[in-house]
Amino acid sequence: MATSEGVVPDRWSASSVYPDMWADPDKDPRDSGTPLTDERSTLLEYLRAYRLTLELKCADLSPEQLAGEDAPKRYPAEQEQWDGAGADAAIVDEGWRAWREEVTFADAVIDGMTMDANGTMRDGNTLQLREVLVHMIEEYARHCGHADLIRECIDGRVGQ
Repeated sequence: MATSEGVVPDRWSASSVYPDMWADPDKDPRDSGTPLTDERSTLLEYLRAYRLTLELKCADLSPEQLAGEDAPKRYPAEQEQWDGAGADAAIVDEGWRAWREEVTFADAVIDGMTMDANGTMRDGNTLQLREVLVHMIEEYARHCGHADLIRECIDGRVGQ
């Protein structure tokens, strides 16, 4: 794959042990050692690990690398919060700050719920917390895959 400049970056990894891994296993912060003893601990640990994976895939990229492409708008004009996004460190920092704030809020809501807690969707259907958590894990896993491919195109870094 070539970048927009036509240059294919060399593949690299921060791992000195396994060249196909993001980092050496003893330096990979995603394995917290938390015992997965029940449904709740398993789902929450997988969600935490995929959130961290997304952060790792974007770490150490410049604002230009994170937002440097001139791409057509995907969102309708009424979603003005997307306007002005660009290669600016303050915008990138604000994006990460807002994301972390949302993660903290979601975690606080989850802390007070049981796995079979029901919520009501806009269409009136109900779903349980376990379904929401599995969906969030799926979303993070999918987007982490996208981030992995994009990161390799930007600077060649590869990883599991």
